[in-house]
Amino acid sequence: FPVTILRFFEAPRKKGVNVIFWPQNLNHELAYAKPLQKMGILLLYNLDTRLNFEVWLRQHKELPCSILLSRPHVFEELHLTWKKHTKKPIFFYGHDIHHLRYQKESAVKPDCENTKNNAKQFEELEKRAWRNADMVFYPAQFEVDFVQAFLASEKASAQSRCIPAYAYDWESPSLAKEVSLRQGLLFVGGFRHPPNVHGVMWFAKEVWPKLLVVIPDLQFYCVGSECPKEITDLASPNIQKLLYLHHNLLLTIVS
Repeated sequence: FPVTILRFFEAPRKKGVNVIFWPQNLNHELAYAKPLQKMGILLLYNLDTRLNFEVWLRQHKELPCSILLSRPHVFEELHLTWKKHTKKPIFFYGHDIHHLRYQKESAVKPDCENTKNNAKQFEELEKRAWRNADMVFYPAQFEVDFVQAFLASEKASAQSRCIPAYAYDWESPSLAKEVSLRQGLLFVGGFRHPPNVHGVMWFAKEVWPKLLVVIPDLQFYCVGSECPKEITDLASPNIQKLLYLHHNLLLTIVS
C-alpha cells in the first residue's frame, strides 16, 4: 500500500475530516484494511457482488465533499460517474507521469512495441485526467511544471500543485537518532513497478561494489512486495531481501 497515499488519508483525519476509501479492486486486504479502519477511515469493499460506485454514490452523494482519484486508469473509470451525480471537486494524484517514463524507456528500447504502446496509452489517459480534474497533484516539481504547461496550452481551468512524497513523522523520537550511529542502506518499493526493479539492479551492479570497497561490512536492506527473480538473486551476505514488511516493523529498521 503506497505510503504517500496513507499520508493523504492521515492529514485530513488529523483535522477531524471524515475519510472514505474506495479501493478500485474492492478487495478487503487485511495488510491495509485494519490499520486504515483503526485510523477511523470508512473502508468500502465487496462482500458479495452488489457494491457499485454509481449506486453507492447515488445513495450517499451528500457525504463526500470532494474526491481524490489516484492513478490514471482509476480516474478514467470513475470520474464521469462522479461528475454525473455531483459538482463537487475532483482531485487527481498521479504518482508519476507514466507516459514520460515509458517514452524514456522506449528511447533505450526502440524495438519494444509494448513500451511504445504503453507510452501512447498512458499519454491519452493522463492528459484526459488533467483536463477533467479540478486540481492535479504530483510529488515532483518538474512533473507539476509539465502538467501546468499542458493545462495552459489547453486553456484548462485546472491547476497543478506539488506535494512532495513523505513517509514518516520525522519529529518522532525513535527516528531522531544521530546519523553517525546509523548503519546500512535501505530501499523500500514495490517491485510490480518496473522502475524500482531497474533502479535496484543498477544500484547493485554499478554502485554497491564501489561502496563495499570503502565499507566492506555495509548492509543493504531491500524491502518490497512482488519481488522478481533477478532481485532475489542479488541476495548475499551484504544484501538482505526482506520482502513485504508491516509498517511498524519497517519503523524498527529505520529507527
